[in-house]
Amino acid sequence: MTNLVKIERLFKAISCPPILGASRVAYGRTIEKLDNLNFALTGITVPPNQILTLQMLDPKEFAYYMSGEANRFFLASMISLDRAKNDDGENLSWQIVEHYYAAYYAVHYLIRISGTSLTNIDKAALNIILRSNMTGNVYQGLSSGLNFMHYDKLCENVSLHKQDKKGGSHIDTWASWVCVIEKLLLAANSDVAEYTESAVSLSEHLKFIRRSNDTFSPTVIRNEINYQFSNNAWCFNDLTKNKINSVRRALVENNMSLNNNGDLLENLVCNNNFIISLARKVFLSASENNSKSICRSLLNKYKRKIPALV
Repeated sequence: MTNLVKIERLFKAISCPPILGASRVAYGRTIEKLDNLNFALTGITVPPNQILTLQMLDPKEFAYYMSGEANRFFLASMISLDRAKNDDGENLSWQIVEHYYAAYYAVHYLIRISGTSLTNIDKAALNIILRSNMTGNVYQGLSSGLNFMHYDKLCENVSLHKQDKKGGSHIDTWASWVCVIEKLLLAANSDVAEYTESAVSLSEHLKFIRRSNDTFSPTVIRNEINYQFSNNAWCFNDLTKNKINSVRRALVENNMSLNNNGDLLENLVCNNNFIISLARKVFLSASENNSKSICRSLLNKYKRKIPALV
């Protein structure tokens, strides 16, 4: 049995309070709003392992933008969850794909809350960053592209790690989620008496998400359904009623059993449910515990438009 209360407690310990408790939304992707942020470029590691280190002189403003990003992903997750619950007759395919995206968006929400973002830095953004150069040195050969953005709990120090071209937004997103789960496992294993059950759940989840060949089950299964018409998700794959009912029941009843039961689609749904449920609990806790948080405002604004919110 997965105890979300304890896992949310572990997650809260690694989250960024200024983002989780932000009192207003700043619209637009953070990296596209650099002109509105007050920061200094304080360190550069040159390619091939390019890293740009920034100090936020106004960390609260950075947190507002990052909270805006995170919460849009959360709302997208809830909309996708509602769509995933629409009965598609004898087909499971699009229900599973929508459910995958509900989990994928929830991961984007959770990694941003806990100090990581995937962001594409174009040449214009790179030039803005370089204008703030306080290192006293001039560097050549710096490039734009996909970066991991990491920031500390107070949103004061930010680092941008340039990624090579081998990954991709889905692969890198699930890799980031693996890092979060590993942090939660480390915390759980440091207090065995309190978190043994949580450590088992997190270990089972990690075992499902990360495959031995450095691929990630959610993306692999989604791709197989989307592009190879496999995994018995389509009506022309000779789906049985038992199969359809079992997977739909896991989806509708929010089954979070993380033990491998031998059914790939049901395992995907259960692990998706865990991610989505954790994101929802984090969001609702922030709303309940801070009357001035943007989470409370968003909940009141969208609870009638997005049924999964309540």
